[in-house]
Amino acid sequence: MPLFRTKTPTHPARALGALLSAGISPAQAAASLRDQEDIPALVRRRLEPAARLLAEGKSFVEAFGPTGLFQRYELEILRVSEIGGQLPQALVAMADRAEKAQARISTLRARFVLPAAVLVIAMLAGTVLDAFRDGPQAVTVLGNLVTLLAVYVLTRGLMRLVTMDGLAWAAVFWQLGLTRRFAVCRRQFEFYWYGLFMAMIEAGVDFQAALNGMIGLIRVPSYQAQARNGYRQLGRGTALSQALADNGLILTEPLRLAVHVGERSGRLTDAIRQHLATQQRSFEVLVQSLDDWLPRAYYLVVLVVAVRAFH
Repeated sequence: MPLFRTKTPTHPARALGALLSAGISPAQAAASLRDQEDIPALVRRRLEPAARLLAEGKSFVEAFGPTGLFQRYELEILRVSEIGGQLPQALVAMADRAEKAQARISTLRARFVLPAAVLVIAMLAGTVLDAFRDGPQAVTVLGNLVTLLAVYVLTRGLMRLVTMDGLAWAAVFWQLGLTRRFAVCRRQFEFYWYGLFMAMIEAGVDFQAALNGMIGLIRVPSYQAQARNGYRQLGRGTALSQALADNGLILTEPLRLAVHVGERSGRLTDAIRQHLATQQRSFEVLVQSLDDWLPRAYYLVVLVVAVRAFH
């Protein structure tokens, strides 16, 4: 995948969702999408085994899991949606989010182009000036090449970070203890964890079974121990709000209130969905701030390296 790709393609989930909504079977939908002429070659190669597995009777998630077309969190949402008979709607909603994320990543890549070009020019100019002053020096050329390689690796690393799956970030934050310390990490956890938890409940899964399904979501031992203990408490008849709060799975007071009131009123999903919708905008603002500051930090690194190239 090129580092500075700016084109934002249509996510295949949109076409799959539309085909399923039209009454086409998953196997036929995957095969039909695979055979379309305007499908990128990489997507076509990934659809081939999925179409075959679906034709063999595998579930949608079993067929598409190995393809790499969906992140792990997306697969979890699709698994629940398939159980609840909401797979077409989930695919279209997922395509909306994925295309928005792809546009965001493309914008970030584009903002890295200018400083990268400046760095290359600065390195070349520095090498030429050194050659005129002191004659060609292999050490200088090698040093500049190593610097360029280091900056390239840094850039690739940054792009990998901003494209990481939400569950991977949740695991990192939890492992480092950041989920409790920083509001942005708490909001990130709420957004992903409760989004899937509510999807399970809306699909007809009871509270205890839903929490049991959440145990393996974040692959951190401390989290899994807390989620498992909450599962046991629910089995003993503890209220959901109490079991979640006792085990550190409710991290903010507004969420605690939403779960408590929703559970008491019998409108749990409505209460939590409303809370998540309220929090989503502030979470998006925080992500946008990160997108704004990350290129600036990158510019600073490039500027320092470029200035040093002339000394």
